[in-house]
Amino acid sequence: MKRESSVRKKLEKVSEIAEIHPDYGPAASHSEHKVGDRITSIQEGVICTGEILWVAAASEYEGRPYLPMHYIVAPASPHGFVHIVGPGDVVASRQET
Repeated sequence: MKRESSVRKKLEKVSEIAEIHPDYGPAASHSEHKVGDRITSIQEGVICTGEILWVAAASEYEGRPYLPMHYIVAPASPHGFVHIVGPGDVVASRQET
């Protein structure tokens, strides 16, 4: 949890300065879920839970396929990598209070 909160604070600071994250690109203008929400999703047939760190706009980079709007999610496990989660992969959520 400590790792998630420090990463989240850094991302919030970035989003306050500009709506573009250096690693994840521009922020989406609209989404069902927001930064800080905890979501459960299905990733390659496995149920995963984590906190949304960034809501990325649809993007297309040279040499890479088009990527629709997606969430960057820190897994609940402290030893995991961030997940890229599409809105259709979210099966449950709990909004930040």
